[in-house]
Amino acid sequence: MKQVLLVRHGQTELNRAGALRGRLDVALTDRGRWEARQLAKRIAADYRVDAIITSPLQRALQTAAPVGQATGVTPEPHDAVIDVDYGTWAGRSMDAFDSNEQKLLAAWHRDPTVPLPGAEHPQVVQDRACDFLASLARSSEKCVVVVTHDAILQLVLCHVLQIPLSNYQRLVQHTATLNEIRRQRGPWRVTLLDSSWHLELNETGSPTTDGTSRSGVRLIEISAGAIVRARGKILVLQTLAGDWVLPKGKLEAGEAPAAAAVREAWEEAGLRATVVKRLESTRYTRELADRPVEKTVHWFLMEATDTRIQAAAHEFQLAEWVTAEEAASRLRWDEQRKLVTNLVALEAVAI
Repeated sequence: MKQVLLVRHGQTELNRAGALRGRLDVALTDRGRWEARQLAKRIAADYRVDAIITSPLQRALQTAAPVGQATGVTPEPHDAVIDVDYGTWAGRSMDAFDSNEQKLLAAWHRDPTVPLPGAEHPQVVQDRACDFLASLARSSEKCVVVVTHDAILQLVLCHVLQIPLSNYQRLVQHTATLNEIRRQRGPWRVTLLDSSWHLELNETGSPTTDGTSRSGVRLIEISAGAIVRARGKILVLQTLAGDWVLPKGKLEAGEAPAAAAVREAWEEAGLRATVVKRLESTRYTRELADRPVEKTVHWFLMEATDTRIQAAAHEFQLAEWVTAEEAASRLRWDEQRKLVTNLVALEAVAI
């Protein structure tokens, strides 16, 4: 089996500014260097890496370096995975564009197969990146890390998933996240997409905080939840307000996210379930009357052998087993619908 880990570099100042980077050779921020260390720890713990290929640009080299140190593999720069050449558009803030340039940029976002004037055509970029992917498929290395840029990742993933080129910008890639594709016999399969849970851990590998804590004027809330399946169906709960949701709740003091997810399934639905794998972490902000609350939810896939369920009466009206398609149509929150649809689309489990 061949594994390729597709990684976006860590944060830069131009990422924070929302400007196109392209071939500009910018360095990582302090946050970006921290992201690279966290990524390195995850890769070293979960994979036996045979080779590391990196874009020759500084931000990718700085991300690849701790991965190399953690795995004992020397990163090798390769021009095939360098960023898109955006020409004179690179590095400029959108606030500085004149009205005509803003129209061109808007048109490009609607249909990126029509490149910005003077920029590299996305088809050319996809061809060079996918030709390189084909060479990796023929190589002797079993597990290869490729550290590159968001557009390169988007274009490669579009090719693997057979998504039209015009839609490549819809595959969002955050800094220092991890994608995994595998190939044994036949085509590549995507087994991990924009995975970021390693960025929710501190330098010791523990959750950054438990429950709810204060950070300046902000509240930080850490929760855990699950897609619980049994006999091909998924558990959904209807709140007293009528919304359908997945089981989820805040971490208790000293509690690990996986243990919290198991506990929530029991408390909310009377269901004993075991963790199969970790899924994504979702992050969002909710506004209270006096301050914002920054919420992070660690999600897990869990399996139950007993399908008997009973909704906690103080919090829910109903608990039901439904198909994945029905769950995606019922669930109130976008991030929960996305979890279910991604799980099906990536064929991570047989639902």
